[in-house]
Amino acid sequence: MVDIWNRKIPRADKTLSIKDGVCQLHFTPSDIHTTKVCIDSDGSEIVYPLIRPKLKFEAVPCIFPNLPSYLSSKNLKKRKPPVQRTMTFVKEKRIKSSSNNCSKELFPSSYEDTSTEINNFLTEQSSETKDIVTFNIHLNGKNIKLPGPMWGLHTDGFEETIFTHINGILNDKCVKFITPTTAKVFIRGNDIGFETNVDSCDDVDNLLTKIENMKLCPGFILNSSQQWSPRCLLSIKGKESRCTHCSYKNKYLSKTKFVPVKLSKLYNKKAQQARRLSKRVNIMKTNIISLKKSFSKLKEEKVNCLIKDLPEKQQEAIKMCFKACSAQSGHGVRYTTNWVYECILMKIKTPALYQKMYREKILPLPSTVTLQRYIKKLKPAYGFHTSTFQMLEEKSKNIKSAERHGCLLLDEMSLSPSVTFNKSTLNVDGLVDLGKYTPEQQENELGDHALVFMYQPYQGPWIQAIGAFLSKGAAPNEVLQKLIVEAVILLEKSGFKVHNVVTDGGPWNRGMWNSFGITNTNVSCQHPMDSERRLWFISDFPHLIKTMWTRILKNKILKTPEGYIKFEYWKYLVQHDELKHIKLCYKLTKDHLFPQHFQKMNVKMAMVICVFELVFQ
Repeated sequence: MVDIWNRKIPRADKTLSIKDGVCQLHFTPSDIHTTKVCIDSDGSEIVYPLIRPKLKFEAVPCIFPNLPSYLSSKNLKKRKPPVQRTMTFVKEKRIKSSSNNCSKELFPSSYEDTSTEINNFLTEQSSETKDIVTFNIHLNGKNIKLPGPMWGLHTDGFEETIFTHINGILNDKCVKFITPTTAKVFIRGNDIGFETNVDSCDDVDNLLTKIENMKLCPGFILNSSQQWSPRCLLSIKGKESRCTHCSYKNKYLSKTKFVPVKLSKLYNKKAQQARRLSKRVNIMKTNIISLKKSFSKLKEEKVNCLIKDLPEKQQEAIKMCFKACSAQSGHGVRYTTNWVYECILMKIKTPALYQKMYREKILPLPSTVTLQRYIKKLKPAYGFHTSTFQMLEEKSKNIKSAERHGCLLLDEMSLSPSVTFNKSTLNVDGLVDLGKYTPEQQENELGDHALVFMYQPYQGPWIQAIGAFLSKGAAPNEVLQKLIVEAVILLEKSGFKVHNVVTDGGPWNRGMWNSFGITNTNVSCQHPMDSERRLWFISDFPHLIKTMWTRILKNKILKTPEGYIKFEYWKYLVQHDELKHIKLCYKLTKDHLFPQHFQKMNVKMAMVICVFELVFQ
């Protein structure tokens, strides 16, 4: 059929194969089955549409809309069918099922002589019979007498009918009807090239009897299983026990000492590599088990002695590795508080890296669900918390006296106002909260500015946030003054010395400076905790740099003790560097002279334009 389609389809660039498909637009509607007819138990026909239309067996593509019309042939002339041979059924008199009786009563002896006699005989019988039915295996398949108990019938009553023979658990013989009157024979799933036409139930019975009596090649036994040669003839004749090819194979196996599994050189090499790798894996597993046992015997004091010269965070990581090693499973690890805090910070800074380290088990990190449980136990709130200063008091007892001197930092940032309900505290978050210094007119208003207090020692790499507040706009001068005094007192009581307060040069902070009596000539006031000490106020240096940068960009000129600084100097330098391959100031770009949006708050860009070597060059 594929050859017929290749001849009909006018394509020279491609040859169809069994795996290819053709669109239904190239077939006539009569070539496609769109419905299916079933006969009910009452004898009534039920017609229902097919979900997936089926193509008729003899259909050939004949419509090609994008090609010349002479290549398409919608009205194909089908060849005339052969003379229909019919069998009659008389309702008045029941006909016996025997084929011999049927032939004696209804058909003359000269039935198979000529077509003329057949037509005359059918004309004579038409007056005596009431119904004439054409033979169709799909409809009459159930009337066929099977030649043995191991034969079975499989049919849908419409398009497919198959007779199969079972030998043990194998389907060794099969008769498939490709049309209602054409049968093909398959042996062990192979087409033997035998195709015949059947015109009656007797023909089908005779065909099945022949297939039943056919003697098949039994093959040979290999590895306790039945095998056949690739060139097996499938069937044998006479007194032969097996076909010539299987017989030769059987003799060869009986003479030679057959190896059950003959491996190729490549397979042998791969198998040897696999065995070596499996041995290495087993050795590594035993080493891991022995190491676990030896690590479990080590005492904590010995481990601390070995890692005492390492940094604190590395010591914490090594201790957690030993805890994870001694745990029976990954769910039995108990994490310390410091390790959990470090993991939370790593998760906040680089979530992707944290997931990679947790997934590949580079460190014994808790899962994100475990971190969320620890975070839920925290109770963050605005104001100064006593637990924070208790922790600082414990810390001050374990550090040197030189590391207990530092400064108080405070800064504000704008926020988007929003209100949320806290289920754990049953309070509404998002309203102005300045502690006991909250103004009465702002108690029920939304906060849009956050005020943060931090303590930073002069020595040591650590920094500690001690409190946060929420205000509407910038906090008032009087409130800032009271909060600074309270923060200094709490830090002093915790064992840390506060020598100065660092803020930016905003107008609200300048008002706070005036409240403490800070002027251009007086930059300190009496310390709240010690009358003999002074509390110094310092403006944030990066903020001064940004202020000077903004002043130059806005006024285009800046007066200094050394002279005037003009904006056009930087502009000319940038234009000169754009024309040269070797730049005089390669870090200076147009973004420094014409910043956009948040670039104006970038301290690094302000430092580039305000470096003194460039300003006074």
